[in-house]
Amino acid sequence: MVGIADPDRKNRKTFLGLNSLVGLVKEHDCYKEVLSENAGLDGAIITTPNHPHVEPAIDCFKRELAVALEKPIAEHPQACKEMLDAKRKYDGRVIVGFVLRSAPFYKKANQWLNEGRLGEIVSIQADEIPHVLTTSVIFRSDRKRFKKISGGAMNEKCSHDVDLLNWLTGSDPVRLFSIVGRKTLLPREDLPMKCSDCPITSECAYFLPPSKYDHPDMVKTANDG
Repeated sequence: MVGIADPDRKNRKTFLGLNSLVGLVKEHDCYKEVLSENAGLDGAIITTPNHPHVEPAIDCFKRELAVALEKPIAEHPQACKEMLDAKRKYDGRVIVGFVLRSAPFYKKANQWLNEGRLGEIVSIQADEIPHVLTTSVIFRSDRKRFKKISGGAMNEKCSHDVDLLNWLTGSDPVRLFSIVGRKTLLPREDLPMKCSDCPITSECAYFLPPSKYDHPDMVKTANDG
């Protein structure tokens, strides 16, 4: 690894610390600096939020770099198409970060399916059950909670589920229908809008510090839709 780019210095330090790379890798504010200063790069790992995936991915394809792209590919179909068109144009090499394919549990399930040990699969029921851990991944994030920049909870969270179903069955969807409703996580009229005004913060698993939802960038994102 020769360089890391992130406009937030705190993020860079956290990444370098978690990977025992402090003082060993040059830090940059922008990924373009990494590309311009390193002519012999072999590849790049793109782990930005969903909405800024397109520009760095296309720049890497133009440089003929192998790309590891964090999932989901982008926040809306048009952005996905832009990257796909660029990949084809520049004969790009890319792998999407669907890490559950590497999990021992799912690898074993896939092995048994390929060996025919479960017989012919004609139907799969897969349920994503909301609970504190999964919903807080969306709710507590400065970016994932906004559809405009994440693509929505289905895109952000359940893209793993869809990928696993495609992978395990060895096929792609041909039809889609949807039944929508909500029985959980409903508003409570007896509680205020903000955690700072709530009397049960000490016992609430969903408590969010005011610094999260009052952050200037977060307020701007919310106002922008």
